[in-house]
Amino acid sequence: MAIDRKPQILGTYIRARRLSRELTLADAAVRSGLHVSYWSKLETGHYKSPSPQNLQTIARVIDVRYEDLYGLAGYDTPERLPSFAPYLRTKY
Repeated sequence: MAIDRKPQILGTYIRARRLSRELTLADAAVRSGLHVSYWSKLETGHYKSPSPQNLQTIARVIDVRYEDLYGLAGYDTPERLPSFAPYLRTKY
């Protein structure tokens, strides 16, 4: 049985970006309008398919392209392809 690592990779990336912007979970929650428990669960890989709308909101708060988050979450983006940089930063 294969383990899906996408939620953990996405969560690790989001957490790293949030911390690099010096935001607490509470700060991120206030800026996004998403509950602090949502952020916490997302960062720990609890959500296998976070909503694209929430990913757009999170991207704005952590100052990244939403396409990068879509790519890490496994979504296709017809407008632009996600960059490979977020994956590499998370992985290495």
